[in-house]
Amino acid sequence: MTSQSHVNLEDKLAPPERAAFLAEFPDLPELRPLVAAFTAGNYARLRQLATDLEESCQDPELLSLADELVARTEPDPTAKKLLWLAIGFFLFILSWVYFGHAH
Repeated sequence: MTSQSHVNLEDKLAPPERAAFLAEFPDLPELRPLVAAFTAGNYARLRQLATDLEESCQDPELLSLADELVARTEPDPTAKKLLWLAIGFFLFILSWVYFGHAH
C-alpha cells in the first residue's frame, strides 16, 4: 500500500469539517444535536430538532441560534431569482425559435 492511498483513505474517514461560523456558537447541550446534524448535512433532522426545540424551549437566544442554523440550509434568495430568470429566458428563446419560424 502506497502512502498516497493511505492519505486518501484517511481523508475519507475523517469527520466532516465544521463551518467557520459555528465557532461563534456557544457550546450548549441543547444546541449540540442541531450543530451535529448541520455538520453532517442531515438538514431534515436539523429541521425536526429545531421544531422540537421551539416547542420545548423558552430561551430566545437559543431559539435564535436554532433559527440561524435552519436558515443556512435554505437556498440563497439571489440564486433562486437568477434561476427563475434563466428559466424565463430559456422559455422565451424556445418560444421565439418555435413560433418565430414558418413550419
